[in-house]
Order: sequence, then structure tokens, then C-alpha cells
Amino acid sequence: MLFDAEVTVPDFLTGGAIEQIVPYHAIYGESARSRFAIIRTGGYADYGFGGFIYERNGTVVLPPAGTTGQAGFTGRYAGMRVFSGMGGLEFTEGDMQIAIDFGDFNDTNAVSGMLFNRKAYD
Repeated sequence: MLFDAEVTVPDFLTGGAIEQIVPYHAIYGESARSRFAIIRTGGYADYGFGGFIYERNGTVVLPPAGTTGQAGFTGRYAGMRVFSGMGGLEFTEGDMQIAIDFGDFNDTNAVSGMLFNRKAYD
């Protein structure tokens, strides 16, 4: 689901319009095993405010610290892009491959990935 901020909201004391910093968007997704939310704005000349949260539902067992273990994902993704030095926001979609090596976080290849077939929309 995609949510957009209102351009103006009413001032609850005066009833006047308060302009918002837009564009401001939130993306929310949920499956049987996980859910996430991403919030970003393109209303600043730099990155601006935003954040994300990801949660797994059910039992997830990660390898103990200092041991080996690997995980990977291949599939579709969607996201938002903001820019350094200019305002604006783009939505993206495409395909992704990512690999994580839990026993390699002190070296350079603990997380590696690739995006392909990526499209950006304004």
C-alpha cells in the first residue's frame, strides 16, 4: 500500500491551512511471515527525513555470534529514492538478489547484492 501526505492540513486551533513538506510518502507491505514500512520525503534539497522498519512474524533463528551461516533472497522489490543536493523523490521497482554471510561481518563481503531490471518513476 502507498500512502501520500496531504498538501495542507487544517490548524486545529484556527482552522487555517498549514502547508506540509511534500512529497511525503509511506509504503507498507505485509505477508504471512513479515511486514515492513518505508517513509521518505523528497521535499528537501538533501536527503530529508525518513526511515524504515522490518519485522519477521513467527520464529526466526539467527546463527549465534561468531558462527557461520548464510541467507539469501531472490525476487521482486519496490522502494523509494531520494537525492543528495536536490529535492524530489522517485519510486523504484525491479528484481533483486542478495546474499548474507553471518560469519563474515568483519570482512568486506558479508552482504552482497545486485539490482537489475530496475525502473524509476516520478
